[in-house]
Amino acid sequence: MIAIFRLEFFKFIKNPWTIFFGIFFPIMWILIDGFVWGKYSIGESNIKVINFVFPGLIILVATTFTISTISITLCRDRLEKRLKQISITNISIFKYMIGLGLWNYIVFICDFLLMFIIAYFGFGLSLSFINFLFLIIVPLVIFIINFFIAICLANISKTSSTNTFITIFVFYIMIFLSGASIPTYLFPDWYKWIQIFIPTGSGVLLLTYLSNGISTNEIWYTYIITLIYLLVFLFLSIKLFKWQ
Repeated sequence: MIAIFRLEFFKFIKNPWTIFFGIFFPIMWILIDGFVWGKYSIGESNIKVINFVFPGLIILVATTFTISTISITLCRDRLEKRLKQISITNISIFKYMIGLGLWNYIVFICDFLLMFIIAYFGFGLSLSFINFLFLIIVPLVIFIINFFIAICLANISKTSSTNTFITIFVFYIMIFLSGASIPTYLFPDWYKWIQIFIPTGSGVLLLTYLSNGISTNEIWYTYIITLIYLLVFLFLSIKLFKWQ
Protein backbone atom coordinates (compact mmCIF):
# COMPACT_ATOMS: atom_id res chain seq x y z
CA MET A 1 0.00 0.00 0.00
CA ILE A 2 2.85 2.41 0.81
CA ALA A 3 4.37 1.75 -2.60
CA ILE A 4 1.07 2.63 -4.27
CA PHE A 5 0.82 5.84 -2.22
CA ARG A 6 4.36 6.82 -3.17
CA LEU A 7 3.66 6.20 -6.85
CA GLU A 8 0.43 8.21 -6.78
CA PHE A 9 2.10 11.08 -4.93
CA PHE A 10 4.64 11.57 -7.72
CA LYS A 11 1.85 11.39 -10.30
CA PHE A 12 -0.11 13.99 -8.36
CA ILE A 13 2.64 16.63 -8.17
CA LYS A 14 3.32 16.19 -11.89
CA ASN A 15 -0.32 16.77 -12.89
CA PRO A 16 -1.08 20.52 -13.20
CA TRP A 17 -4.68 19.71 -14.25
CA THR A 18 -5.46 18.12 -10.88
CA ILE A 19 -3.67 20.80 -8.87
CA PHE A 20 -5.59 23.59 -10.63
CA PHE A 21 -9.12 22.13 -10.60
CA GLY A 22 -8.64 20.26 -7.33
CA ILE A 23 -7.08 23.03 -5.24
CA PHE A 24 -6.89 26.49 -6.83
CA PHE A 25 -10.19 26.52 -8.74
CA PRO A 26 -12.55 25.72 -5.81
CA ILE A 27 -10.61 27.98 -3.40
CA MET A 28 -10.85 30.76 -5.97
CA TRP A 29 -14.63 30.30 -6.12
CA ILE A 30 -14.89 30.36 -2.32
CA LEU A 31 -12.95 33.64 -2.21
CA ILE A 32 -15.06 35.18 -4.99
CA ASP A 33 -18.35 34.07 -3.46
CA GLY A 34 -17.22 35.12 0.00
CA PHE A 35 -15.96 38.60 -0.90
CA VAL A 36 -18.64 39.47 -3.48
CA TRP A 37 -21.82 37.77 -2.21
CA GLY A 38 -20.82 36.61 1.28
CA LYS A 39 -23.28 38.85 3.12
CA TYR A 40 -26.24 38.05 0.87
CA SER A 41 -28.88 35.32 1.14
CA ILE A 42 -30.56 33.18 -1.53
CA GLY A 43 -33.92 34.68 -2.49
CA GLU A 44 -36.17 35.17 0.51
CA SER A 45 -34.49 32.44 2.53
CA ASN A 46 -31.98 32.88 5.32
CA ILE A 47 -29.43 30.66 3.58
CA LYS A 48 -26.20 32.50 2.89
CA VAL A 49 -24.70 32.34 -0.58
CA ILE A 50 -21.55 30.68 0.82
CA ASN A 51 -23.71 27.95 2.41
CA PHE A 52 -25.46 27.35 -0.88
CA VAL A 53 -22.39 27.16 -3.14
CA PHE A 54 -20.05 25.34 -0.75
CA PRO A 55 -21.62 21.86 -1.20
CA GLY A 56 -21.23 22.08 -4.98
CA LEU A 57 -17.57 23.03 -4.67
CA ILE A 58 -16.96 19.98 -2.47
CA ILE A 59 -18.50 17.77 -5.17
CA LEU A 60 -16.31 19.56 -7.73
CA VAL A 61 -13.18 18.58 -5.78
CA ALA A 62 -14.42 14.99 -5.39
CA THR A 63 -14.94 14.87 -9.16
CA THR A 64 -11.49 16.28 -9.85
CA PHE A 65 -9.71 13.70 -7.73
CA THR A 66 -11.55 10.88 -9.45
CA ILE A 67 -12.65 11.58 -13.02
CA SER A 68 -9.77 13.76 -14.21
CA THR A 69 -7.03 12.23 -12.06
CA ILE A 70 -7.69 8.49 -11.92
CA SER A 71 -9.02 8.09 -15.46
CA ILE A 72 -6.00 9.66 -17.15
CA THR A 73 -3.29 8.12 -14.93
CA LEU A 74 -4.88 4.67 -14.93
CA CYS A 75 -5.20 4.67 -18.71
CA ARG A 76 -1.58 5.72 -19.20
CA ASP A 77 -0.39 3.11 -16.72
CA ARG A 78 -2.30 0.44 -18.64
CA LEU A 79 -1.13 1.51 -22.09
CA GLU A 80 2.49 1.92 -20.97
CA LYS A 81 2.48 -1.56 -19.36
CA ARG A 82 3.00 -0.29 -15.82
CA LEU A 83 -0.16 -2.04 -14.71
CA LYS A 84 1.10 -5.29 -16.20
CA GLN A 85 4.25 -4.98 -14.09
CA ILE A 86 2.09 -4.50 -11.01
CA SER A 87 -0.07 -7.50 -11.94
CA ILE A 88 2.88 -9.91 -11.74
CA THR A 89 3.55 -8.90 -8.12
CA ASN A 90 1.50 -9.99 -5.13
CA ILE A 91 -0.79 -6.97 -5.46
CA SER A 92 -4.32 -8.02 -6.40
CA ILE A 93 -6.73 -5.92 -8.45
CA PHE A 94 -8.74 -5.25 -5.30
CA LYS A 95 -5.71 -4.08 -3.29
CA TYR A 96 -4.48 -1.91 -6.15
CA MET A 97 -7.87 -0.22 -6.53
CA ILE A 98 -8.20 0.31 -2.78
CA GLY A 99 -4.77 1.93 -2.69
CA LEU A 100 -5.51 4.10 -5.72
CA GLY A 101 -8.88 5.22 -4.39
CA LEU A 102 -7.69 5.71 -0.82
CA TRP A 103 -4.76 7.92 -1.83
CA ASN A 104 -6.99 10.22 -3.86
CA TYR A 105 -9.59 10.28 -1.10
CA ILE A 106 -6.97 11.32 1.46
CA VAL A 107 -5.92 14.20 -0.81
CA PHE A 108 -9.58 15.09 -1.27
CA ILE A 109 -10.16 15.21 2.51
CA CYS A 110 -7.11 17.46 2.99
CA ASP A 111 -8.44 19.80 0.31
CA PHE A 112 -11.93 19.68 1.85
CA LEU A 113 -10.59 20.68 5.28
CA LEU A 114 -8.64 23.59 3.78
CA MET A 115 -11.76 24.82 1.95
CA PHE A 116 -13.89 24.38 5.07
CA ILE A 117 -11.47 26.41 7.21
CA ILE A 118 -11.47 29.26 4.67
CA ALA A 119 -15.27 29.26 4.30
CA TYR A 120 -16.00 28.85 8.02
CA PHE A 121 -13.53 31.30 9.54
CA GLY A 122 -13.27 33.68 6.60
CA PHE A 123 -16.85 33.99 5.36
CA GLY A 124 -19.13 32.70 8.10
CA LEU A 125 -20.13 29.33 6.75
CA SER A 126 -22.71 28.16 9.31
CA LEU A 127 -23.27 24.45 9.90
CA SER A 128 -24.58 22.23 12.65
CA PHE A 129 -22.68 19.05 13.49
CA ILE A 130 -25.26 16.95 11.61
CA ASN A 131 -24.97 19.16 8.55
CA PHE A 132 -21.19 18.84 8.71
CA LEU A 133 -21.53 15.04 8.72
CA PHE A 134 -23.60 15.27 5.54
CA LEU A 135 -20.69 17.19 3.98
CA ILE A 136 -18.56 14.11 4.67
CA ILE A 137 -20.99 11.30 3.85
CA VAL A 138 -22.60 12.49 0.59
CA PRO A 139 -19.29 13.49 -1.11
CA LEU A 140 -17.89 10.08 -0.11
CA VAL A 141 -20.72 8.37 -2.02
CA ILE A 142 -20.19 10.65 -5.02
CA PHE A 143 -16.44 10.06 -4.81
CA ILE A 144 -17.01 6.29 -5.00
CA ILE A 145 -19.39 6.64 -7.97
CA ASN A 146 -16.92 8.89 -9.80
CA PHE A 147 -14.12 6.47 -8.95
CA PHE A 148 -16.01 3.68 -10.73
CA ILE A 149 -16.71 6.00 -13.69
CA ALA A 150 -13.00 6.86 -13.90
CA ILE A 151 -12.10 3.16 -14.07
CA CYS A 152 -14.59 2.71 -16.91
CA LEU A 153 -13.21 5.68 -18.85
CA ALA A 154 -9.64 4.47 -18.38
CA ASN A 155 -10.43 1.03 -19.78
CA ILE A 156 -12.56 1.90 -22.80
CA SER A 157 -9.84 4.09 -24.33
CA LYS A 158 -7.33 2.62 -26.75
CA THR A 159 -4.98 5.61 -26.79
CA SER A 160 -3.96 8.27 -24.27
CA SER A 161 -5.18 11.08 -26.51
CA THR A 162 -8.61 9.47 -26.84
CA ASN A 163 -8.81 8.99 -23.09
CA THR A 164 -7.79 12.58 -22.41
CA PHE A 165 -10.47 13.89 -24.79
CA ILE A 166 -13.22 11.69 -23.34
CA THR A 167 -12.15 12.43 -19.77
CA ILE A 168 -12.09 16.21 -20.28
CA PHE A 169 -15.48 16.07 -22.03
CA VAL A 170 -17.09 14.05 -19.21
CA PHE A 171 -15.34 16.13 -16.54
CA TYR A 172 -16.64 19.42 -17.94
CA ILE A 173 -20.19 18.04 -18.08
CA MET A 174 -19.86 16.80 -14.51
CA ILE A 175 -18.70 20.13 -13.06
CA PHE A 176 -20.48 22.72 -15.21
CA LEU A 177 -23.91 21.14 -15.77
CA SER A 178 -24.35 19.54 -12.35
CA GLY A 179 -24.27 22.69 -10.24
CA ALA A 180 -20.85 21.85 -8.85
CA SER A 181 -19.20 25.02 -10.14
CA ILE A 182 -22.10 27.23 -11.31
CA PRO A 183 -24.89 27.51 -8.69
CA THR A 184 -28.15 26.03 -10.01
CA TYR A 185 -30.27 28.86 -8.60
CA LEU A 186 -28.96 30.91 -11.53
CA PHE A 187 -30.77 28.57 -13.94
CA PRO A 188 -34.53 28.21 -14.58
CA ASP A 189 -36.51 25.60 -12.62
CA TRP A 190 -36.78 23.16 -15.54
CA TYR A 191 -32.98 22.83 -15.57
CA LYS A 192 -33.20 20.68 -12.43
CA TRP A 193 -34.39 17.78 -14.60
CA ILE A 194 -31.13 17.90 -16.53
CA GLN A 195 -29.08 18.26 -13.36
CA ILE A 196 -30.45 15.20 -11.56
CA PHE A 197 -29.55 12.80 -14.37
CA ILE A 198 -25.89 13.80 -14.36
CA PRO A 199 -24.04 11.46 -11.93
CA THR A 200 -22.77 14.36 -9.83
CA GLY A 201 -25.94 16.42 -10.26
CA SER A 202 -28.15 14.47 -7.88
CA GLY A 203 -25.29 14.54 -5.37
CA VAL A 204 -24.98 18.33 -5.56
CA LEU A 205 -28.73 18.80 -5.18
CA LEU A 206 -28.96 16.32 -2.31
CA LEU A 207 -25.95 17.73 -0.46
CA THR A 208 -27.17 21.31 -0.84
CA TYR A 209 -30.47 20.37 0.79
CA LEU A 210 -29.02 18.21 3.56
CA SER A 211 -26.16 20.52 4.54
CA ASN A 212 -28.56 23.46 4.85
CA GLY A 213 -31.20 21.61 6.85
CA ILE A 214 -33.77 21.61 4.02
CA SER A 215 -36.21 18.71 3.82
CA THR A 216 -35.44 16.32 0.96
CA ASN A 217 -39.05 15.12 0.60
CA GLU A 218 -39.47 16.98 -2.69
CA ILE A 219 -36.26 15.51 -4.12
CA TRP A 220 -36.68 11.94 -2.77
CA TYR A 221 -35.84 10.58 -6.22
CA THR A 222 -32.21 11.75 -5.89
CA TYR A 223 -31.59 8.93 -3.40
CA ILE A 224 -32.77 6.35 -5.94
CA ILE A 225 -30.86 7.89 -8.83
CA THR A 226 -27.65 8.00 -6.77
CA LEU A 227 -28.05 4.36 -5.72
CA ILE A 228 -28.66 3.28 -9.32
CA TYR A 229 -25.52 5.08 -10.50
CA LEU A 230 -23.52 3.46 -7.69
CA LEU A 231 -24.60 -0.08 -8.62
CA VAL A 232 -24.39 0.40 -12.40
CA PHE A 233 -20.89 1.87 -12.44
CA LEU A 234 -19.65 -0.64 -9.85
CA PHE A 235 -20.74 -3.43 -12.19
CA LEU A 236 -19.26 -1.75 -15.28
CA SER A 237 -15.93 -1.00 -13.59
CA ILE A 238 -15.53 -4.66 -12.58
CA LYS A 239 -16.44 -5.86 -16.07
CA LEU A 240 -14.22 -3.39 -17.94
CA PHE A 241 -11.07 -3.35 -15.79
CA LYS A 242 -7.98 -4.95 -17.33
CA TRP A 243 -4.29 -4.93 -16.50
CA GLN A 244 -3.24 -4.28 -20.12
